[in-house]
Amino acid sequence: MKKIKNIMYFSFMSLFMIMILGACGNKHIHEYGNTHGYDSTNHWNTCSCGEIGNISEHYYGEWITIREATQYSEGRKKQVCNVCTYENFVEIQKIEHIHEYTTELILPTCETSGYTIHTCSCGDTYNDNEVSALEHNYVEEITVKATCTQHGIKTYTCSHDSTHTYTEEILALEHNYVNEVCSNCKEQKPTDGLEFALLSDGTYSVTKYKGTSTNVIIPSIYNSIPVTIIGDRAFNGCSKLTNVVLSENLISIGTASFAYCTSLEKITIPESVTSIGEWAFSASGIKNIVIPKGVTNISNGMFGGCTNLSKITFQDGLRTIGDYAFNGCTYLSYVILPEGVTNIGKEAFTNITHLSIVIPKSLKNVGEKAFDNCYHIKIYYKGSLYEWSYIKISPNNMWFTDTTRYYYSETKPTTSGNYWHYSSYGNGYPTIW
Repeated sequence: MKKIKNIMYFSFMSLFMIMILGACGNKHIHEYGNTHGYDSTNHWNTCSCGEIGNISEHYYGEWITIREATQYSEGRKKQVCNVCTYENFVEIQKIEHIHEYTTELILPTCETSGYTIHTCSCGDTYNDNEVSALEHNYVEEITVKATCTQHGIKTYTCSHDSTHTYTEEILALEHNYVNEVCSNCKEQKPTDGLEFALLSDGTYSVTKYKGTSTNVIIPSIYNSIPVTIIGDRAFNGCSKLTNVVLSENLISIGTASFAYCTSLEKITIPESVTSIGEWAFSASGIKNIVIPKGVTNISNGMFGGCTNLSKITFQDGLRTIGDYAFNGCTYLSYVILPEGVTNIGKEAFTNITHLSIVIPKSLKNVGEKAFDNCYHIKIYYKGSLYEWSYIKISPNNMWFTDTTRYYYSETKPTTSGNYWHYSSYGNGYPTIW
């Protein structure tokens, strides 16, 4: 029994020693490696068993600026640990702002004071050097002149601020006639008895004369508006009328406007006139007249029956002589038709006993009986016989075709024939070579 106990004891002790010896033979050795853990203060290595070792404080390099600080915002910088790469961030305070002001001068006006405004780029401002508001200084100007019949306008404008204005009315001057002419507007005093009508274009026409004066002045302006037209038959039958003064604004003389003015010997047609109506001066007493260059047509019967008409002057621009234009102008003896005239109308120069007429090369057509009963007509053609052959002459023109014609030659011809030229003496009347 005792032997068994010894064996068991010996076995137990053997097992215990084996366990002790086994435990001593497998003792753990820490291996931390190169991987670091860290917090905001330290970094360390960790063993695979979880044991922490090699604990030490961070070892930082130089500061690195991430964002510069300005006057308006903070900046930021960092340090990086040279061992574990931990980054330590720090805010950089704003740079202290120093105001830099620009100045602007605000001038005073009539209603507001002036001052200097100082402005910093940060938005800070302040004002100084205040100056009191100015008083209005109005300068007057006549913006619409008063006439004899219409009020004018005087405008006052502040010299400090042109937006401040006011106006005053200038009363109409009223006419002040001296020797029949207004000293203010230079308007001729209208002859009593003239009647006017306002036209659609805003100008006036003379429509009728019911006065008794034998000398009539037609004004250029009536009620401050131009007079541009002598209306149809306006002076028709005014047998006592001896003289008419036409205005420079006139552009048209109407149909039969001076017909049967048997005592009317003189009338000057202004250059502004471009149109004269049919029979305008028929059967009047006119002796001498000049047709303005703007008139291109001697209308039908314009001077028909003017038995006292002895001289008429045409200017460049005339193109046609109408029917009966000078019919019965028995005292008319010499007519020069200017170059450019292309047509002579029917019976245009009939019943003129002694007529010398210069015909231009431009003539194309001659109407029927254009020179009927011109018993002693002399024709001076500005062209050649060949050019004459191209004129279209209507029938019943024997007084025109059967008379002797003279063809123009500036130098003395060397061949026989009927030729003429202007005399270098006197008034330049046609002279036969």
